[in-house]
Amino acid sequence: MSKNERMVGISRRTLVKSTAIGSLALAAGGFSLPFTLRSAAAAVQQASEKVVWGACSVNCGSRCALRLHVKDNEVIWVETDNTGNDEYGNHQVRACLRGRSIRRRINHPDRLNYPMKRVGKRGEGKFERISWDEALDTIASSLKKTVEQYGNEAVYIQYSSGIVGGNMTRSSPSASAVKRLMNCYGGSLNQYGSYSTAQISCAMPYTYGSNDGNSTTDIENSKLVVMFGNNPAETRMSGGGITYLLEKAREKSNAKMIVIDPRYTDTAAGREDEWLPIRPGTDAALVAGIAWVLINENLVDQPFLDKYCVGYDEKTLPADAPKNGHYKAYILGEGDDKTAKTPQWASQITGIPEDRIIKLAREIGTAKPAYICQGWGPQRQANGELTARAIAMLPILTGNVGISGGNSGARESTYTITIERLPVLDNPVKTSISCFSWTDAIDHGPQMTAIRDGVRGKDKLDVPIKFIWNYAGNTLVNQHSDINKTHEILQDESKCEMIVVIENFMTSSAKYADILLPDLMTVEQEDIIPNDYAGNMGYLIFLQPVTSEKFERKPIYWILSEVAKRLGPDVYQKFTEGRTQEQWLQHLYAKMLAKDPALPSYDEPAAGREDEWLPIRPGTDGALACAIAWVLITENMVDQPFLDKYCVGYDEKTLPANAPRNAHYKAYILGEGPDGIAKTPEWAAKITSIPAEKIIQLAREIGSAKPAYICQGWGPQRHSNGEQTSRAIAMLSVLTGNVGINGGNSGVREGSWDLGVEWFPMLENPVKTQISVFTWTDAIDHGTEMTATRDGVRGKEKLDVPIKFLWCYASNTLINQHGDINHTHEVFQDDSKCEMIVGIDHFMTASAKYCDILLPDLMPTEQEDLISHESAGNMGYVILAQPATSAKFERKPIYWMLSEVAKRLGPDVYQTFTEGRSQHEWIKYLHAKTKERNPEMPDYEEMKTTGIFKKKCPEEHYVAFRAFREDPQANPLKTPSGKIEIYSERLAKIADTWELKKDEIIHPLPAYTPGFDGWDDPLRKTYPLQLTGFHYKARTHSSYGNIDVLQQACPQEVWINPIDAQARGIRHGDTVRVFNNNGEMLIAAKVTPRILPGVTAIGQGAWLKADMFGDRVDHGGSINILTSHRPSPLAKGNPSHSNLVQIEKV
Repeated sequence: MSKNERMVGISRRTLVKSTAIGSLALAAGGFSLPFTLRSAAAAVQQASEKVVWGACSVNCGSRCALRLHVKDNEVIWVETDNTGNDEYGNHQVRACLRGRSIRRRINHPDRLNYPMKRVGKRGEGKFERISWDEALDTIASSLKKTVEQYGNEAVYIQYSSGIVGGNMTRSSPSASAVKRLMNCYGGSLNQYGSYSTAQISCAMPYTYGSNDGNSTTDIENSKLVVMFGNNPAETRMSGGGITYLLEKAREKSNAKMIVIDPRYTDTAAGREDEWLPIRPGTDAALVAGIAWVLINENLVDQPFLDKYCVGYDEKTLPADAPKNGHYKAYILGEGDDKTAKTPQWASQITGIPEDRIIKLAREIGTAKPAYICQGWGPQRQANGELTARAIAMLPILTGNVGISGGNSGARESTYTITIERLPVLDNPVKTSISCFSWTDAIDHGPQMTAIRDGVRGKDKLDVPIKFIWNYAGNTLVNQHSDINKTHEILQDESKCEMIVVIENFMTSSAKYADILLPDLMTVEQEDIIPNDYAGNMGYLIFLQPVTSEKFERKPIYWILSEVAKRLGPDVYQKFTEGRTQEQWLQHLYAKMLAKDPALPSYDEPAAGREDEWLPIRPGTDGALACAIAWVLITENMVDQPFLDKYCVGYDEKTLPANAPRNAHYKAYILGEGPDGIAKTPEWAAKITSIPAEKIIQLAREIGSAKPAYICQGWGPQRHSNGEQTSRAIAMLSVLTGNVGINGGNSGVREGSWDLGVEWFPMLENPVKTQISVFTWTDAIDHGTEMTATRDGVRGKEKLDVPIKFLWCYASNTLINQHGDINHTHEVFQDDSKCEMIVGIDHFMTASAKYCDILLPDLMPTEQEDLISHESAGNMGYVILAQPATSAKFERKPIYWMLSEVAKRLGPDVYQTFTEGRSQHEWIKYLHAKTKERNPEMPDYEEMKTTGIFKKKCPEEHYVAFRAFREDPQANPLKTPSGKIEIYSERLAKIADTWELKKDEIIHPLPAYTPGFDGWDDPLRKTYPLQLTGFHYKARTHSSYGNIDVLQQACPQEVWINPIDAQARGIRHGDTVRVFNNNGEMLIAAKVTPRILPGVTAIGQGAWLKADMFGDRVDHGGSINILTSHRPSPLAKGNPSHSNLVQIEKV
C-alpha cells in the first residue's frame, strides 16, 4: 500500500476503536484535510467523478451545504462548504458530523425501495410489495371515500419536521406539497403549534404580539448574557447554526454568560461564567424571585414600563383587570395569592440558593444592555406557556427590549434570504387542532372542544381523523409522547382507516403505515434550500440530484402529483399548475431573481464556553425568573421608564382598568397579589434547588449589566407549565429595559435574519378548523368530543368528525416522536378509527410500521430543490440542490407522488396542484421569485454550479422590536394595547371561560405555576426522579438515528447524578430500567455531575425498539415510551419535559 493510500484509507473497525470527534469527522466523509494531505486526497480523485451541491435539511435549525462526490451513480465521499474567505459575518456554512455522514444515510441498507401495503397489525412492520399504480390508486380511492363519507375535516396531515429546509421536499405540514394537494381537494383538518415550540409560540404573542428576538451577533453590544434552557452547542452547532456566532460575539463584547439549565450542557461546558442548575419547570419561579429583587431595589426601568407596557403596575393595568391584578402586585405578594415572590420563596422551588438569585437579579438589573434569551426547553413543561412569558419579563423589567445588545427574552433571531416557496394554496377546512393532539382526534375526535382541547375554528370537532398523511416525520410514534397509548389507539383500524407514510427508512412510525412509500432523500432531487438559524448571514443552497433514482424510490412531488391525478384532473391541475418539480423550482427561483437581481442565475458555475452554569430543576425556570424579578424590583433595578412607556400591567398605573386590584406583575412578585406569596429568592430556591444567594447574585448581575442578552431555549417551554415559564423568563428582559436595543433581547430564543426565499405555494385551505399539533390522537380516537374550550379546537366550537385519513410524510411523529407511545399504539389498533394512513419516507421507521400505504421517497440529495437557511444569525443563504444520483429502485420524489394522486382526484385538482409545472419548473420559478427579492443572487444556470448564495443582513445586527422601542406610537406591537402586555386581558378571559383541570393554570401575568408531573407533584412518592429530554448531537430529532458511526460515537444513555446513582447501586455504563405509568425502557446509565440531583435526562429521538405486541419494553431509548399524552393548558402542546420516573439497576 502506498503512503497516500494509507493516509486516506480508514475502515469501520479503526473508526469504532476511537469515538473521538476528530476520528468521527474523518470517517463521516465530509472533512477538510490539512496542508499536504489535501494533495493526497486530490491524487485519488478520479476524472469520472462529479461534484454535486446538496444540503442537510433536517430540523436542527441549520441547512448546511454539502458537496457530494459522485462516481458511477454512487456518492463516494462528502465534503462541506469551502467557498469564500470564511470571515465572521460571511462564513462558510460547514456541516456538522450529522450532515457529513449523509453518504451512510443515502446508501443505508435499510432504505425503503418499493411501495408497500400493510398485511399485519399496525406496528408489527409486516408489509408486502405492491406496484406504484396499486399504491396510488389505493390512496386516491381511500381519500375519495373518506371525503365523501366524513368530509374533509376527517383528513389529517401528520406533523413532521424530517425535511424542513427544502422547497419542493419540505415536510412541514403547513407548507408541504401534501398540504397543497389537500388544499386542491377541499382541504384537511388544520393543526396549530409545533412539537418544538408549542407553548412559547403560543405564550409570547400575549406579551409582545409576536415571538421575535435579537440576533446572536448583537451580543457584541451586550454586557451580560443570560440563557434559560438554550443549548445551541448541541442543537445548532454547525456552520449554518449560531454557536460560532455566539463565541465570536462574546469575544468582542467580553459579556459574562450565565447558563440556567438542569443539565451542564455543551453550551455551558467550559464556556460559561456561571451555571445555575435549576429544577425542571421552575424557571418562572426564578424569574419571579429576580423580579422581586429588581422591583425592591429599584432596578426596573420604570420609564420603559410606563411607556411601552401594559399591566406592570396599577397605572397601566387594563380597566377590566381586577384590583392588584398587575405584575408588580403579583411579585410583591399583593395579588390574589398573597405570596411575595422573594428570592427565598424562589429558592425553595428552584433549588437555586437565595443569595445567588439576588446576585443574578442585581446582575440583570445593572448590566446595560443585557441579552436575556430562552431556548425551547423551558416551555416544554406542563406550565410552559407561563414559563415563556415569565422569562420574557426580565428584559421587559430592565428595559432591554428593542435595543442593540438586549433581547426580548425570546430565542435568538436570524437573517434569512426570502425564498419563493411552492404555494400551498388555501385550505378550505378552517378547523385546527394542536399538532400534539392528533391521537385524541383519532381516538375521540368529536368529543374534543375548543375550551377543553384547544380546537380552533369550531366549538368542537365534528369527525375524528380517519386518514393520515405522514411525510418525513417520525411523529406517528417515535417522536410523539406516550408511545404505548399511541400504539393502542392505532391498533383499532376503524378509528383511523388509512395511514400513508412517505419515508426513507422503516422507522418506528413507518411500521404503523397502511401504505408505505419510498421517498427520495433531499440530496437525491433538485431543490433550493435557504438557511434557518444562521445569525445575520442568509444563504441559499441549490440542490441537484447526487444520483439517479434507485429501486422504486420517488420524490414527494411525484408521489403527490400521482395521487392528485387519481383524485381527478381538476385536483391534479390545481396541485401541479402544469409544472414538474424541475419547472416549479425554475419558476420559484425566477420569482426570487425578479425581486433580487443580484442573486446568481439558477445555473451559474462555481463545552467550556460559559462563565457560570446554574443547574435548575426541570420546569422551575419560571420560579427562578420570578425570584430574579423580586430582587430587581426590591433593589430598584427595574427600568421604570421603560415599563411605564412600553408596557401594560407591570404596576398599578399601567394595569388595565378592568383588571382586578393588585392584579399587576409587581404585586404578584412582591406577594401583594391574590396568592399573597412574595416571590423571593428563598421561595424560588426551594422550588428550583438554586440557592437563594445565587438567585440574588444573578438578579443583581442581570439588573446591573447594560445591555444584557437574556434568552431562553425551547426546553423550558416543553413542560406542563411551559406557557407560563416562557412568559416569566421574558419578563427579565422587560423589567431591565433590554428589549428593542442592541446587545439586549426580548427574552426569547436568538433571532435570525431572513433574506426572503420564495416557497412552493400552499394555496388556501378551505377547511378552517384547527386542532393543536399534539392532539391528533384525540381527534382520531374521539374527535367529535373535542371542543374549543376544553381541547383548543379553533374555527369551530367542536370537531364535527374524527380524523379518518392521515398523511404521514417524512414524519416519525406517528409513534416515535409523539407523547405516550403505548397510548398511540392502542388508538391505531382499531382500524375503523383512522381508516387510512399513508406514509412517505426513506426508512421503515417506528411510525412507518403503522401506515397502511408506505411509499419510498427520494432523499433531498437525490432531487432538485431550493433550500433555505433557518437559524443562521445575520447571514442568510439559499442552496440550489441538484440530484446527486438518479432515482434508484422505485423511489420517487414527493412532488411526483402527489401529482399522481392529484391526477386521480381529477383534472382540476391536478392543474391546481401542479399549475402545469414539473418539479424542475417549480424550482426555476421559485428561484426567479427569490431573485426578485435578492437581485444580486446568481441566475438559475449559474447557481447550479455555485450551489450556494449567501447574503449578509443589511443592518449590522437584527434587533427585535427596535422600531417599537424608537417610536411605540408609530410602530405598535401586535397586542390589543399595542404595548408589551405584562398583564394580558385576553388570557384573563381565557382562564375564565375555558374548561381546565385543577392543576391546569392559565394566568394573565407571567406567573410561576408548578404544572403537572413536576418536582412537587405527589406522584414523586412513587416516581421520585424528574425526567427531561434534550436534543442529542448525534441526531436531529430522530433523523440520523440509524447511522451506525454516530450511534457508536454518541451512545444513547440516561443521565443520572452520582448521588442518585449511588443510592440505587448504579455505576456508569450499567443497564438500568427507567419506568413510570406510561411505559418502561432498558438503557445504559451515564453517571455524571453534569445533571442536577433528583433529575435525569434522555436524548430525544432515539428509534423505538420494543415488541409492541409483547412486553412493550423499549430497548432503543425512545423517551416517548415514558412521556405523557396530556397537553399543556393553553397551547395544548406537548409538555414532553414534564415526566416523573423511577430508575432501577437491572
